[in-house]
Amino acid sequence: MNDDFIFQEKKISIQLGNPLYILTILILFFIIFFSLKLCHKKGKQFSYRFILGILIFNFLLHFAKQLFPPYMKDFPSSLWKSTFENLCATLILISPFIFVSKNKYLKDYMYYIGVISGIGVYFFPFGTFGRDLTNMDVLIDVIRFYVCHIPLVLCGFLMVEEGFHKLDYRRLWSIPITYLTLQCVIFTNDVVKFACGGYANECGYIDSKEAWMIFLYRNGPANESTNMGFKENFDSFLSWLYIPYLMTYKMDGRTYFIPVLWAYLPILSLSYPVGTVLAYPFQKEQMKIDYRRFLIKMRYRIKK
Repeated sequence: MNDDFIFQEKKISIQLGNPLYILTILILFFIIFFSLKLCHKKGKQFSYRFILGILIFNFLLHFAKQLFPPYMKDFPSSLWKSTFENLCATLILISPFIFVSKNKYLKDYMYYIGVISGIGVYFFPFGTFGRDLTNMDVLIDVIRFYVCHIPLVLCGFLMVEEGFHKLDYRRLWSIPITYLTLQCVIFTNDVVKFACGGYANECGYIDSKEAWMIFLYRNGPANESTNMGFKENFDSFLSWLYIPYLMTYKMDGRTYFIPVLWAYLPILSLSYPVGTVLAYPFQKEQMKIDYRRFLIKMRYRIKK
């Protein structure tokens, strides 16, 4: 008992609200603040190279993590971790190409989803909670986890702040479409993984109907990016939002979500309020002008 107590005392981990949890958030905002000041001081040419360099580094890190001990031990299964396995991984892989492109819709996505998902991961890093940081392999992987999510927030923000992309809140309608398109990429990645036996231990093999039912179920192993809908433990307070046939369907007495497509209405309903808040610091003057125009039109219609 005494030995167990000593071992528990020596264990260091990140928990919701503990000093290490708060420290990671402070580090994130310090890096954003420092990078912003640096780019303002060095100018636009430096800023472009700075942002692109970080994006390329993060892209390479997504593959280089295979050389880290936790992944080497699980090789070759770990190779799937360097694919389009979730929203953050997908954004890491495509961000360098988005940044150098002229596609304003993808750059919108890079900003909005990058900021939301990057900050969300820092405030709710469920994959790091309780992991023993006194284990060197675990410590390296947790540091990598935090490092690879910084560019999602930082580069999207700097891209807009430094003038490499101009936001327009009137394009927010495109966010759900881009989101679902990339979710289709993730879903396809999962199907290929399943077909290759990547989920055999959890689901069974592809030639089994039961395996497909487990794979497509929302509590299954292939639902890291909620492609298959909300997990069952959300039903107690979200089930009233589920729209039959548009979002969900019943099979064998269980509620399944339509893969990927179920998310269109929820994402659409969130895009405008959340997107408007994120666009406001960069578009407040345009929003004020549009609001005044709206009031003038309404007054004209009332008088008419």
